[in-house]
Amino acid sequence: MASISGTEYRLLLSTDGTTYKGLADETECSFDITAETRETTSKDSATWRTFITSAKTWTASGSALFGDDDATKWNADELFALVGTTVYVKLTQTAAGSTTPATGEANLTGQAVFTSFSASQPDKDNGTYTFQLQGAGALTQGTN
Repeated sequence: MASISGTEYRLLLSTDGTTYKGLADETECSFDITAETRETTSKDSATWRTFITSAKTWTASGSALFGDDDATKWNADELFALVGTTVYVKLTQTAAGSTTPATGEANLTGQAVFTSFSASQPDKDNGTYTFQLQGAGALTQGTN
């Protein structure tokens, strides 16, 4: 089994749930799925604690370089305006250097609140930004 390069995995965003765009000059994306638990230990459990899932949550985040505007991709000036709004998220495999989802490959989709946008503009280095999204409901698996 061949591994998938991180370069081939992209986070795509949409405001309408149908037209997804990648991030211009994206350098990193990640997601986290967590199952919260509640304890169900009783005297019948003897000496072992028992737990069941009480809720699931997910988050996604990423970073990118500030760059020239590209109408086919999300740019920093568009993203900071999304803070506090609900967007559609698609995490999927793409061809290296592309934001077009690879046909037949799995994807994860869901709605999320765009919770933060942070920029860094160091002297004599690249301007970068990071962002975070909080899942608002189920993250579902599909196919491109």
